[in-house]
Amino acid sequence: MESPQLPQPSPVPAQQPAAHPEILQLLARMRSGASWFFWIAGLSIVNSVIIVGGGDMKFVVGLGITEIIDGLAQNASSIGKGAGLFMDLCVAGIFALFGVFAKKGNTACFIIGMVIYALDGLLFLLVQEWMSIGFHVFALFCIFSGFTAQRKLVQMANAQQPVSG
Repeated sequence: MESPQLPQPSPVPAQQPAAHPEILQLLARMRSGASWFFWIAGLSIVNSVIIVGGGDMKFVVGLGITEIIDGLAQNASSIGKGAGLFMDLCVAGIFALFGVFAKKGNTACFIIGMVIYALDGLLFLLVQEWMSIGFHVFALFCIFSGFTAQRKLVQMANAQQPVSG
């Protein structure tokens, strides 16, 4: 079952009225929320490179699962480190895909991505890493804001479609 097509602002010639401001605002909020998946993916990879390279600094927005992978790979051979980075790239790639499809208005990607990121935050709870937990909550709030905008756009699109019997 496909979700309804979201209203898209199109390039408008000067003689046509501009897209409805509420739609533009909702689209911007939806895309902003979806962009968090890219930040999570990218900074997780940066964290992984730093950790595997022997550094002791990291970004709090990163994923806990990649930190576990990095911890295991840190003292491994170069093949083990490479395998760890490959697994990190796979995990980050999944989050990047959530971002790609959430930006297009895919409800499931918003929901699944938020659930997985919330579960990832529980890993930090186990080790009581409060800054990372706090940032997970903040990022989830921002993603949820994008999700609610997406839902509103779907409702608006459904309201514009005639009902067929």
